[in-house]
Amino acid sequence: MKMLKSILFSSILLTLLYSCSKDSGSTTPPTPAPTASFNYSGNGVAPSTVTFTNSSTNATSYSWDFGDNNNNTSTAQNPQHSYLVGGVYTVKLTATGAGGTNSTTKTVNVTAAYTKCIITSVTISTFPATTSTGAGWDNTSAPDLFFNITDSVSTIKYDNSANVKTDVLQSQLPVTWTLSPTYNVAGSSIYSYRYIDLWDYDTPDPNDYINYARFRLSDYISLPNPYPSSITFTQNGITATLQLTWQP
Repeated sequence: MKMLKSILFSSILLTLLYSCSKDSGSTTPPTPAPTASFNYSGNGVAPSTVTFTNSSTNATSYSWDFGDNNNNTSTAQNPQHSYLVGGVYTVKLTATGAGGTNSTTKTVNVTAAYTKCIITSVTISTFPATTSTGAGWDNTSAPDLFFNITDSVSTIKYDNSANVKTDVLQSQLPVTWTLSPTYNVAGSSIYSYRYIDLWDYDTPDPNDYINYARFRLSDYISLPNPYPSSITFTQNGITATLQLTWQP
């Protein structure tokens, strides 16, 4: 009888152990679903390059729609995108993983491009040793410098002849004029050439024209710095630096 009970007990114990082992081995945790999430920075005045930082979880691939054109997409994890025109853009991120797909959207605000440039000062750091005709300075004196800003048809846009720098030697360079009032270049004109015409002030004789240096603001508008605070250019022996501010 004791042997029978022992056999029965052993049989029951083996059955329980096998059952527990079988149940624990068949339990598979569910695959977590992805959660799409992101932040962004760098949105400002157009043209503006925005950096997107992906914070999605349980995802292995990503698809971005930047909202400004159906073709402007990316599969990078942390992409950058340049918005050339101001506006309100809906950016969509779709995150995909073993547990499925999830999407989220955010609104990106980009300010309209600036359309005006204000020239606040002009600095001359080199100028030729002679006038435009090759003549030396009159009366063996150093030139009394002033400048005009003209357009492509020689129309004077800014007259600085009332603010003369007297007897400017090369050793005294650079010389700077603060423009008052400031010179405002309209947005439609940033693609046109402007000229810094440098003169030697002579009285009562006619003023001696030294030469010019040409600039075009559109040549300096590019990412990642579309609105430079200063530009420098050299032509005909004249090196000029303009200090700039930009406005809508």
